[in-house]
Amino acid sequence: MQPNPISMPGSVKDFDRKTLFAHERAAIDAAFAKIGGSKGTRVLDMGCGRGRTTAVLADEYLADVQAFDINPEIVADAARIRPDIDFRIDDATQLKGYGDESYDMVCFPFNGIDYIPNRLAREACYAQVARVLRQGGVFVYSSHNRRALLANKDARRIFRHNLWRLLVNADMLYELGQMWNLPLWHGTPKAEAAMLAGAGLERVAIWSRRRGAPTDDPAAAKGEHWPYYIAVKR
Repeated sequence: MQPNPISMPGSVKDFDRKTLFAHERAAIDAAFAKIGGSKGTRVLDMGCGRGRTTAVLADEYLADVQAFDINPEIVADAARIRPDIDFRIDDATQLKGYGDESYDMVCFPFNGIDYIPNRLAREACYAQVARVLRQGGVFVYSSHNRRALLANKDARRIFRHNLWRLLVNADMLYELGQMWNLPLWHGTPKAEAAMLAGAGLERVAIWSRRRGAPTDDPAAAKGEHWPYYIAVKR
């Protein structure tokens, strides 16, 4: 069964970058180094959008890459631009068409995972990532940080919408993404580590633009709006 499409007006044109963000590249470099990546490394690029990261993984890292997104429109566009890459429509919480221990690396770039704002669904995504990764494989992804969220210009609105979560010291806050008006998850490095561990993945590094190097210290990401995480399947 095909996943329900998510309508993201403007997504095709607004994120037509040709390169990686600086700390995104650094995190992916660190992930490749962790597995001794070389030509032919099997990579699954989740939430690929128009193929921005997918093309870089194929062309610059020489990876054997497959990619998918839940939005049929942008998958069709990505496949038109790069017919040599295997683009699919799929749901990151299910991964029904991907075999156990099939990949050396899984990427979920540019906070795409945060459009899975339900905790159970997010945990299902992590479990699926762990299933398709080989032993020693790596998961590299970015996620919004609630501490930085509370410092932004919309903090008053976000406080109001999340009052009960703040009162119970919840691990995550929600906001509606300014671009697509969809619920957007904002968690913490601590919560990320816990959910990864529950899926059998060990967080080994956090990449923050502020720190300028990978670290295993969650404090490094304290003021970072969207740090990158690297986790290993033990």
